[in-house]
Formats: sequence, C-alpha cells, structure tokens
Amino acid sequence: MSSTYFRPLTGLRAVAALLVWLHHFSPSRLGVLLPGLWPVFDELHVGVSIFFTLSGFLIAHRYAGRIRWRRAFLVQYLGRRLARIYPLYLLLTVVALLFPDSPGGSARYRLLEAGLNLTLLRGFSAEFAFTGIAQGWSLTVEECFYLFALAYLWVQQRSFPARRPWLAVGSALGLLVVGLGLALLARRLELPVLQNPNFVLVYTFFGRSVEFLVGAGLALHLPPRPGVRPHPLYTYLGLAALALAVAALVGITALPDPRPALHHPAGLVVNHLLLPLAVATLLYGLITERTTVARLLASRPLQLLGASSYAFYLLHQGPLQVWLGRRLDAHTALGYPATVLLLWAAAVGLYRGVEQPLNRWLRARLPAAPEDQPRP
Repeated sequence: MSSTYFRPLTGLRAVAALLVWLHHFSPSRLGVLLPGLWPVFDELHVGVSIFFTLSGFLIAHRYAGRIRWRRAFLVQYLGRRLARIYPLYLLLTVVALLFPDSPGGSARYRLLEAGLNLTLLRGFSAEFAFTGIAQGWSLTVEECFYLFALAYLWVQQRSFPARRPWLAVGSALGLLVVGLGLALLARRLELPVLQNPNFVLVYTFFGRSVEFLVGAGLALHLPPRPGVRPHPLYTYLGLAALALAVAALVGITALPDPRPALHHPAGLVVNHLLLPLAVATLLYGLITERTTVARLLASRPLQLLGASSYAFYLLHQGPLQVWLGRRLDAHTALGYPATVLLLWAAAVGLYRGVEQPLNRWLRARLPAAPEDQPRP
C-alpha cells in the first residue's frame, strides 16, 4: 500500500476542525468579536466537507488498485479503520452518555440511545443522530464510505480509465436514489430511520457521497509519487474557490426564502458539488506545489494540531466544552480563546495518551496484509 505521506494535508485537518468549531461557536453570535460576520461563521460547517473530501482522497490513494477480497486484507482494512476511529469515540461517547447535557427519557429510550451511539448506527436516525457526541453523526457517514470504498475501488481498478469518471457519477446518483427510496419506504412503514429527504441529503452518506468521490477521483488521477509543479497555481485557486463557495452559501441564506443554505436546493449544489471540487483543487495544489500555505500547514505545530484534530473534533461539543464554557465564560474576549486553547490542549493529551497508543496497539494485532500489487 502507498506509504506516501503528504504533510500539508495533516495540517489542513487542523484548519478543518477549527472551522467546525467556529461554526458551532460563532464568536459573532456569542458577542465576542466581528458581530457583522455571523453569516460567514454560520457557513463554516464546510470544515466537515473538507474532512469528507480529504478522507476520500486518502483512502483511495492508499488502496486504489490494491483491493483484495481475502480475509487477511479485509480484516486489516476494516481493523485499521476501526482502530483509528472507534477507541476514542467509545471513550468519549460513554462519558457523554453518563453526563448528558439534558438528562431525561425513559429507560428504553436511554438504552436504545446508548446502543445506536455505541454501534455508530445513530447517524441513520434523525431522532438519535445528534445524541451523545452530537457531531458524531459524521462518523456514521465516514464508516459508510469505508465500506462502500471496498466495492467502489475494486470496480474502479478493473475499469478502463476513460470509464472511471462515469462510474463516479453513476455511483453518486445511484446512492442518492437508493437513499431517497429508503427514506420513502421508511416513512411508509413508519420506521424511525431516514425520516425525511432533507435528512438523507445533509446527514447521510447517500447524500454526501460526492464529497468522498471527488477526493477519491483526485487520488485515482494522481501519480503514486507526484512531482512538484514549478509555478504555484492550484493552491491559491483552491483557496479562492473555497472562499467563493462560502460566499455563495452566505448569499443563499440572504434569499427571500429564509432557510439555512444546506436546506436550500442551491445550497446543496454548492456544498455537495462545488465545494468538494474546490477542496480537491486545494489538495492537488498542496501536494504538488511549494507554497507558503503548504509550508505553514506542514510546520511542526500544525502537524501536532492536525494529528490531534480528531480528538478536538470529538471534544469541541460535549461535557468538557460545557464545563469549560461555564467556568471561563466563552462570551468574553478572554474566555472564548481560552476555551479553544484548553480544549485543544486536552485533545493533544488525548491523542498522545489514548488515541495514538491504542491505535498502535490494535494495529499491531491485525493480521499481515497480502503483498501489495502494483496499480493497473
């Protein structure tokens, strides 16, 4: 499997996590600073899209042309994904369930809530998607992609290059049709899953697959060891496109129809299609161009923050954030940055003391993967 490590992409994870924080805890809405920019902060959920597109790229770059339907490979592939995501998620989910922000509900409800959270199935239900660690809904989307990627990359590696874009388009459309069809079926059968089309489009892999597929498409068209472009272009083009996408989302919220951008058809097009293309352009630039942006993202501080970004993502909404917010008063110019800094310090501690050691321990117990085969 490809061992190429793109340092700027690790730093980009830190930026994406910070964007999600700014979306959930807008300094404008909290009255800390920049009161007129609250519409911009509200659209910084684009950090999640960056994570999704980056995940699609990394999985495809690592496994494209190497999918094997053998037990050893499947155990290692799925085991690595589980070792990366689940231990820290399990720990923090148990804490969140034991110390809920708003306790209540019957014993049956609490048991069902715990079961769906611990199995990562909560993301299929609008009722339970935001329970436990609220932002954990996105992990259900991630896990769905990991499973889908096995079949998708296996078919891609057996397809002619000219057919690969059409396979991506067909996959996205097929997943969308399946997701909406399941939502209609669930409504007819009165099942507590995929409750409405908007939930499917915004919070499930059926609606968010394009973000992953665009990242995977970049990986499939990238040489295993890409060279360095002499003149930087794509890095700054990608950043400009990202800024334009955010501006478009802000503009959509200003339309006469007062809906959040992600609940508007135009907003879905921008977020689910144009934004991933902008992110992929940026990724290509960070990989192939030597720029100030790439050097900054590859710096040691950003590498540490990027490595601990998953822990920060899980921590930034939850019992610790609530506890810090009450004691530091996040509505003040000192309390707000202090809350962020302490949360990230805790994230670094969790990464070094829990996430990284457990990941290494679990991966060391996985069976050896079959010998790599070259890309076709």
